[in-house]
Formats: sequence, C-alpha cells, structure tokens
Amino acid sequence: HLSLADVKFSGEAADDKSGFSVAGAGDVNGDGFDDMLIGAYGADSEAGKTYVVYGSSVLADKNLSAADATFSGEVAGDKSGNSVSGAGDVNGDGFDDLLIGAYGADSNTGKTYLLYGSSILTDKNLSEADVSFSGKAGGDRAGHRVAGAGDVNGDGFDDLLIGADGVDTYTGKTYLFTGMGNRLVE
Repeated sequence: HLSLADVKFSGEAADDKSGFSVAGAGDVNGDGFDDMLIGAYGADSEAGKTYVVYGSSVLADKNLSAADATFSGEVAGDKSGNSVSGAGDVNGDGFDDLLIGAYGADSNTGKTYLLYGSSILTDKNLSEADVSFSGKAGGDRAGHRVAGAGDVNGDGFDDLLIGADGVDTYTGKTYLFTGMGNRLVE
C-alpha cells in the first residue's frame, strides 16, 4: 500500500500531474548520493515542470515547491516533464546529467532538453538548457520518451535516446546521440 512509503513527494497544485514521469537521476550534484527527477507535465498550463530532489542519508516528506531545483517549460502546451531520465555523464565533467522531454513543444514537433549536472543546480526555464534537440516536423512528438543509453559506443561518454512516436504518421523513430564531452551541440 502506498501509504506505507518511506517518503512522499507532493505536487504543488491541482492538475500539475506531478509524478507522471519519475526517474533516478544519478548523482547530479556530486555529493555522493543519487538524486531523483519528478515530472509534472500539467504544471503552468501544461508548460510543465521537472523537479530535482537530491538524495540524502535523511529524507523526509516534501512538497515539490521545496524541491532542490525546478526546471520550467518554455511555453504553455509544451508538456515538459512528460518524460524524464538521468542521462549519465554525457559531457565527462564528473556530474550526471538530466534529460527532459517536451513532446508538445512547437505544435507537437517536440523538444528534448539536456541539462548538465553541477555542484549547485539552480531553478531555470528550459530555454536556458545546456543543449536542446528539436523534432523535425509538426506532429513528430520528439521527446515523448527520453532515456540515458549508457556508453553504447565505448568512447567514455554516456549517450542519449530520444523517442519521437509521431514521425511518419506514427511509424515513429528513435534517435541516438552519442556523448562527446563539451562538443555535444544542438
């Protein structure tokens, strides 16, 4: 029964749909504890939000308004946070990175955001993400699902998967981006 959970994270407001997507993020702030991602694609008129909650030896119930970092969608209808994932260390700086999908962005073209981990994460709008990946055409829904792929090519940098289920009249397509240190660009 969920009432027996050790810790509960409550959404900020009605219709935020917090918890629609959740993921382990790895250690994004380098403190030795793995961290958590909680997506709320309904927040702010479906602009969406993604919350980072740092791991700790002592965890307590928390309203997500007190999350350690919050990443807000760019505009209403983007549905950012519909899909979230830890990305591993894509840029090789020693901090795990974050992926946030927003399949509703740009008339359902969709967009995925990569945010690099650091010792101090600050709240930001996803327009300030370190890297973003846009779908190719309206209806692609790029970022409907996102995932860290591990280091599939063995180059020492973790890689990314971005799903776009709407491509070619819902035939769908999955895109692999290999991590390349600080050279990973949009």
